[in-house]
Amino acid sequence: MDDRLASMMWMVEYVDTNRVSLSLVIIVFYGILKRLIGVVVRGIHANFSDQQASVVGLLGKIASVVLWILTLMSLLGTWGVDTAPLIASIGLSGFALSFALKDLIGNVLSGVLLLLHRPFAPGDMIEVGGITGKILSIDLRYTILSNESGKHFFPNSQMTSMRVTVTEG
Repeated sequence: MDDRLASMMWMVEYVDTNRVSLSLVIIVFYGILKRLIGVVVRGIHANFSDQQASVVGLLGKIASVVLWILTLMSLLGTWGVDTAPLIASIGLSGFALSFALKDLIGNVLSGVLLLLHRPFAPGDMIEVGGITGKILSIDLRYTILSNESGKHFFPNSQMTSMRVTVTEG
């Protein structure tokens, strides 16, 4: 009986109740913040058009991923794991990924600006880069124009950097 008691006492001594308590607080805090992000995104989502709502949804997902990474780093740090190399790896990976995807990221960010500021909308007639056409759609990567010669796909980074003339609104 003494051996069992000794092994149980070792387990009780091994488990650091402060770490367990702090971990539970971090997890509860994560849950509260994630729920709050969801409420804010749904509240904002209801007040915007479908295209703008997709941008809000994307930003909400990005915020959730960042929150999850911060929570994971906090939990690992709480249990004594050195998170500095992990954070440096994430930063370096993010830099390499953003450099590799700079055109895509530029188009998406330009798409976000176009959808939020709405200098023109689907159905408008515009002239850009010598092409005049009716806007069929604006998404996060492309603005699609249509005219008698067909459909024209313009990357959103061009739509924010080139001169665009709205001929009919």
